[in-house]
Amino acid sequence: MSDDPSDKEHKPRKNRTAAQETQEERLSKGMDRMLGRVRETYGEDEHGRTTTLSQALEHARERAVDLGELTRDEARMLAEFLWRDLEDAGGFLARTGQSLRDWLYFDMSLLEREFLERFFSVADRTRLEWLEFERRSKEPPTYRTGEMTTAGTLECLACGAQMRFKRPGHIPPCPKCGATEFQRRAQD
Repeated sequence: MSDDPSDKEHKPRKNRTAAQETQEERLSKGMDRMLGRVRETYGEDEHGRTTTLSQALEHARERAVDLGELTRDEARMLAEFLWRDLEDAGGFLARTGQSLRDWLYFDMSLLEREFLERFFSVADRTRLEWLEFERRSKEPPTYRTGEMTTAGTLECLACGAQMRFKRPGHIPPCPKCGATEFQRRAQD
């Protein structure tokens, strides 16, 4: 890792209020739980019925609301962010033939093992659905400040600075230039 401050791992800002930190942590945990539920329901069940990624995300979203973990709006927003991240990962795998390690552009030993298992399980199956994703998007998605993302590295579109996320979290403005738009950085 370089000594460039823009290449440092993303860490929450210290001047946030306790209520904001609590909400961010709740959303991060909510996104992680939703990913776990997607993993459980996505694919083929014991009766040979197939659940699409869209159906699995819908189930995870509704379950989070039913259990009171998230509001309907929060669950909808997090489902959209999960869809974007899984779409991006599936597209990367299908286009390049590289591994998810390359897509994350991150030292995977730093990530929580349970999160990796959930995300890899879903992302690998997502590769099979990538043809559907390809019709919707030819360019990699843009990630914006204020949105949530899964683990990995985002690169600022304005200055190229990188932020690394060890787990799901809110995307802050670029620590180097303050810009608000990023793309996933994969290893070359």
